[in-house]
Amino acid sequence: MRRLAVAILALGLAAAGPPGLDVAARTARDALDRALIDYQSARFRDVRADRAPKDPNFITFCGMVNAKNRSGGYTGWGPIAVIVSEPGKAAVYTTQDPSDAVMVEAFCAKATGVPIPGDHSGALSPR
Repeated sequence: MRRLAVAILALGLAAAGPPGLDVAARTARDALDRALIDYQSARFRDVRADRAPKDPNFITFCGMVNAKNRSGGYTGWGPIAVIVSEPGKAAVYTTQDPSDAVMVEAFCAKATGVPIPGDHSGALSPR
């Protein structure tokens, strides 16, 4: 019986996700809302999250985004990096801006920390 209780508790903790991930996702969504022209219509896919080994508040979201431009048309799928350095502080980099492409490559070419399992596309999508 005790093993069952421990297993249920472990499943509940796994479903809730790592500590701070919800706060990081909220911070990332706020930054995306400021950075993208029409965040409410943005679509995300293949988003992974990595936590810095020495700083649990530093989380990198890397994936693909299809967002609208100033003309109202979708730009097509392109890489994106959202770097959450602390609660309430994040930076957004997309390859639509040539100067940001270097940052996307630096943070997203390979895992930059401890991977947080799962596809985190829903975490970045507008709520």
